[in-house]
Amino acid sequence: MEGGGGDPSGVERPVGLDRLGGAKMQPLPAGQAEVPIQRLPGESVPERIGRLVQAALAAGAVGRFGERVTGLVGTGQPRDPVRGVVLAGGEVIHAPWVFGADGRSSTVARALGLAREGELAGELALLFAYWTGLPASEWFRMDIHHDHSLVCCPCEDGMHLVVLAGPPSIVHGDRLATYLAAIRRFPATLNPRLIDLAQPVSRLLVAPEPKLRGYFRQASGPGWALLGDAGHFKHPVTAQGIADAVEQAFFVADALLGSDPTLATYQGWRDAHAAEHYEWSYRTARRPVPERTHPRFAGLASDPEAAQEWRDLFTRLRRPSEVYTTERLARWSAAWQARQRQPEGASHA
Repeated sequence: MEGGGGDPSGVERPVGLDRLGGAKMQPLPAGQAEVPIQRLPGESVPERIGRLVQAALAAGAVGRFGERVTGLVGTGQPRDPVRGVVLAGGEVIHAPWVFGADGRSSTVARALGLAREGELAGELALLFAYWTGLPASEWFRMDIHHDHSLVCCPCEDGMHLVVLAGPPSIVHGDRLATYLAAIRRFPATLNPRLIDLAQPVSRLLVAPEPKLRGYFRQASGPGWALLGDAGHFKHPVTAQGIADAVEQAFFVADALLGSDPTLATYQGWRDAHAAEHYEWSYRTARRPVPERTHPRFAGLASDPEAAQEWRDLFTRLRRPSEVYTTERLARWSAAWQARQRQPEGASHA
């Protein structure tokens, strides 16, 4: 969704990576990609969540931190709409709407008995941490090997998010040792000497493969709605989660304050908006097949228009089918095969 200036709430609406000030994808070897992020809000997820919470409080919301919701008032059916929540201490808070933005293990979804539908699975688990002391950069860097991949993304206050993706076994045994050893295997993206000069500033975060499986849940009903991972989960390898949640929040707020006070259009909008990107996230979350992966990355690196459209996938300004067209895939595959037939040391221009 393209940004159109400031928002009265003080929270900027999601912004597309539209042309990124004219910057282009760097022509790196197949399996590597660099994306300039000067138009991206370069901040960690905790930082962004904190800004959203502060904006809500400033707008008049009342925060009840450190308390847990254990149930709902009402069953969420037409004759018994949801009318509030029950806290762990027994207090009942009444409200005309209850919004479950409470993640994969949503208490709201569980209380309503909502099933997961359309489930998909990838082949990757994730280990990641926030670091300080790495050189400042305006580039989101991705390096994909056959068995592991690395993402290095600058955030706020000089921090970097360093993510290791690999087979499900990476979360077994000594996870920290596995992570620290594996992130040194990508010297073109993250020089091991730089790692020695940096230090993690968060605990190691672990995402086993079973906890990364995708689904849809019913989006809304009488007196309730689900947002973010509570209602729909894509694989985090394509970094869609918090953008989905924020965009859904804007849609729900606009609908309730506008022409759809029952949220009758919410589920159709959400599902249409997820079309192709849901499947794309799980195709991306599979171990690379060299005969397909190498031509595609090489093709993106050599084609500025396709590279920009690929960046636009992450903000859904483009659909995967618009980037990976039949014509492009055939052309990239032929170019890669011709490149492989060239004598060693010959120019690849």
